[in-house]
Amino acid sequence: MRNRLDKSSPMDIRRFEWPKQVPIKVTTFVWRAKQGRIPASVTISDRGITVNSKICSQCSEKEETMDHVLSECTFAKSVMKWILKWCQYPLQTLRQYMML
Repeated sequence: MRNRLDKSSPMDIRRFEWPKQVPIKVTTFVWRAKQGRIPASVTISDRGITVNSKICSQCSEKEETMDHVLSECTFAKSVMKWILKWCQYPLQTLRQYMML
């Protein structure tokens, strides 16, 4: 998702300043996601840790990678839709990037 926004967004995301109201745990999570450091079953398994299954526990459709968990999973997409609706943000704006 980050790469899609970087290529087509008119604003410079690298210089984006978070509002002070955003909790530090949220900014830390976004920073970790940007670095590719969100633990998912596939990455944990690749580090030699035994996992019961690499399949996503929310949708049971694909392997649980960071990209899948954050933007490809049907559960993640439904959560994103709900958040955007709650924020009164038009879905059309992000639909082309996230295929919601």
